Formats: sequence, structure tokens, C-alpha cells
Amino acid sequence: TNLKSRTPIDTGRARRGWTQRKQGTSASVENTVPYVPYLEQGHSRQAPNGFVQQSITATVNEFKRKGQI
Repeated sequence: TNLKSRTPIDTGRARRGWTQRKQGTSASVENTVPYVPYLEQGHSRQAPNGFVQQSITATVNEFKRKGQI
């Protein structure tokens, strides 16, 4: 949710491209939209450079704050 909300929107394709898989105690998130790496590198005026990494850091910190990791 955090990552989707930080993904810049033009057509909505990049935001809709996020998928999540859970397996046991681990999870993975991916987006196969080919231009998402460019958005992550800051090629959008709508999102800061590194919005994916910022989302991951914020989510990990939230889990830590709740004592879940």
C-alpha cells in the first residue's frame, strides 16, 4: 500500500503493476512495467528519486516500531 501510494501516476499503469507474493515469513514485491526503473531513478516530476527504496525503508521502520521484526 505504501509503495503503491508513492508510485507516480500518469496513466496508472505503473501503480497497477505492483504485485506481492507471500511465502511463509517472507514476502516479495515486484513490478514488471518496463519504465518503473526510470521512475525510481527520478525521471518523474511526481515522485522523488528512490521512491521504491523510501517505501521499503518506511515499511521496515513501521514493522520495527510495532515490534514485528
